[in-house]
Amino acid sequence: MPERATFDVDIVLPIAQGSEARRRLEGAGFQYLGELSIGGSSWRSPDGVGLVVIEGRESWWELAVAEASRNRDDQDLPVLTLPYLVLMKLLAGRVQDVADVSRMLGRASDEELERVRAVISTHANDLLEDVESLIGLGKLEWEESGSDPRSLRSSEVIAARERAGRFRRIAPGLPPVPSRRMSALRRSIVR
Repeated sequence: MPERATFDVDIVLPIAQGSEARRRLEGAGFQYLGELSIGGSSWRSPDGVGLVVIEGRESWWELAVAEASRNRDDQDLPVLTLPYLVLMKLLAGRVQDVADVSRMLGRASDEELERVRAVISTHANDLLEDVESLIGLGKLEWEESGSDPRSLRSSEVIAARERAGRFRRIAPGLPPVPSRRMSALRRSIVR
C-alpha cells in the first residue's frame, strides 16, 4: 500500500500514560495544538514537526498495538495494520481520513478487505455499511484513473456508481462520503 505524504508523526499510547506524555512533551519544548476527536492531542516540535499523540481509550487499541508490533516498516518501527488504521480513521470522522480510507480500500486485496470487514464488524459494526461503500468508491476511483493494476469486480463498481449517484443528487458539488455522515457533513459545509 503506497503511503500518503504526510508531515507529522503519529504515536499511540495507553490512556494511562497520556498525562505523563503531555508533561514530557511540554518539558521538551513542544507546543500544544489541541485535542483529537478520537482521544489524544496534537503538538508541534521545536523544529516544526507535527506530532499526533493518540491515547488509546477503546479496548481494540490493545489488539491494534499488538498487531502493529508484528507489522514493521523499513526502519523497524511498528505500523498499524490496515484493518485498525481504517477503524481509527473512520472513528476520527475527518473528511481527509474518509478520503484516505476510500483510497486504501480501493487498492486492498480481497484478503485485506476480509480482515478489514472482520475488525469493523467486531469493533464498530454500525460502520460496516460505510466500509462497503468506501470499498466500492475506492475501486471506482482506481478504475476511472486507470492506475490500479488489480482487477475490479463489476458488481462492486456498479454499486459504487449507484451510491455516488445518490449522493450527488442529495448534495451536488460535495465529495462522496459515507452515508451515515452525509447529513452532518452537509450541514457543517452549508452553514
